[in-house]
Amino acid sequence: MDQTKPTVELNVGPPPARFRAVSLIPNLLSLARVVLGLSFPFVPASWRLSFVVAAAVTDLLDGTISRAFRATSVTGQILDPVADKLFVFSVLATMLMQNELAAWQAALVGFRDLAVLAGVAGVVMKHEWSAVREMPPSWLGKVTTAAQFGFFVSLLYLERVQGFLLAATAVLSVLAGVDYLRRFRRGKVPTLVLVCLLGAVSGVSLAGASGFGRCANDVEFGVIDFGDEPAETKALAFLTREVPAWPKENRCYSCHNNGDGARALFAARSRGRSISAAALDDTTQWLVRPDDWDQKDDESPFKDKRLARIQFAAALAAGIESGAINDRSVLVRAAELVVERQDADGSWHVDPAGTVGSPATYGRPLATAIAARVLRDAGTERFREPLGKARRWLAELPTRNVLEAAAQLIAESTGDDTIESRECRVRCVELLVKAQSRDGGWGPFVRSPPEIFDTALVLVALAPLTERTEVPKMLARGRAFLIASQSADGSWPETTRPPGATSYAQRLSTTAWATMALLATTDLPKD
Repeated sequence: MDQTKPTVELNVGPPPARFRAVSLIPNLLSLARVVLGLSFPFVPASWRLSFVVAAAVTDLLDGTISRAFRATSVTGQILDPVADKLFVFSVLATMLMQNELAAWQAALVGFRDLAVLAGVAGVVMKHEWSAVREMPPSWLGKVTTAAQFGFFVSLLYLERVQGFLLAATAVLSVLAGVDYLRRFRRGKVPTLVLVCLLGAVSGVSLAGASGFGRCANDVEFGVIDFGDEPAETKALAFLTREVPAWPKENRCYSCHNNGDGARALFAARSRGRSISAAALDDTTQWLVRPDDWDQKDDESPFKDKRLARIQFAAALAAGIESGAINDRSVLVRAAELVVERQDADGSWHVDPAGTVGSPATYGRPLATAIAARVLRDAGTERFREPLGKARRWLAELPTRNVLEAAAQLIAESTGDDTIESRECRVRCVELLVKAQSRDGGWGPFVRSPPEIFDTALVLVALAPLTERTEVPKMLARGRAFLIASQSADGSWPETTRPPGATSYAQRLSTTAWATMALLATTDLPKD
């Protein structure tokens, strides 16, 4: 009796005919990731999180489908890693140029990909093509890719770097990179060649990322040729993104974005900086309709109709000064609306008595000083009386703190140079000399720790007084304090009362004032 067991044959050939069409899907998914990577730097910032999620999904699906339907191909083996590397470098380049990542952070997160590029370059130089065939994806590489996508999602969603995620991704990326270099070394690519190529590829990649990201930044945000002032460049790039984003995302206009932020951009334009028209188009159309300013759908916790009119009117005046708005009659109408809310004593009471103003609330002295500027800029006889009342109210302030001193100096520029005004300037400057901290900044009171908003306000107030011997040095130290305090994304930490709170509105207005301060003090007298 034949005891031979039947032979079981396994089908390891090409996939069945009904699956051949499916075999194209992984390659199409990889191609989609290539398109996402090439497009990433040029899409609106609000789309980028979706792009990262879409890329992660395509990466997961193409591998899953390839394994399930045995749809692996030579094209796919090349296209998949190319798509991964391209997308990772595209995201890192964009984040690097948007100042959301430092160069060393980008290098650590992308170390694995830099190592692979160095290894491939070594293979090309040595013609050891067999080394590539001996380099199948490793589990460590796959985990690194997942960590990179997780890091990108966190960065874009939270808008800041999470230290533990950065550390975990960097460790995985470095370990995977070292593993790839070790395997390339086994593939007969000399160690010295790999090390030299890794350094060269790193340098070229960072330089390329800089150029690519800067090009994308120019296309999307219109931030072109701001000159050689990196702090101003970063600040204007941030505001150019944020000012138009608010009305698009919230269907209303903000006195912080479209008031203070727009005023800073107009100020930059007045000083010869190139600001994209697209960044200010919506805001400009809003500002030339003063009768619409008292919108009912703005639920901002800092929305005070009286203050909002002053902020929008100041932005409108800045737009006219910059040449972006030509119809001066709208400023006259805006000034009329501002005067409607003036108190009998000549001030604009925008917050409870006794409180110190903040970027989002201004405070009574600053609101009155900016309103006075609006009335001066409107330039008609009908505003002479309310302007005079505002200046008298400010002149009678006892100058007890930094904000009062700065507001009084700002208001002094709206009137004639009299004995009283000169005495006021001397009194205010003397207080500001005492109040400047060792770090170069100012707080709200003489002995308060320095804050961004208070420092910016003082710089704006002192900028026209550089003929006084002590002022240029004060301005230089104040500028240094602001520059040292700037965040990586170009904004500044919000000044809040009391300190330590979190507020987007305060952050936006803080950044606007800091930007105006740097612009106003760019050309300081030389010793």
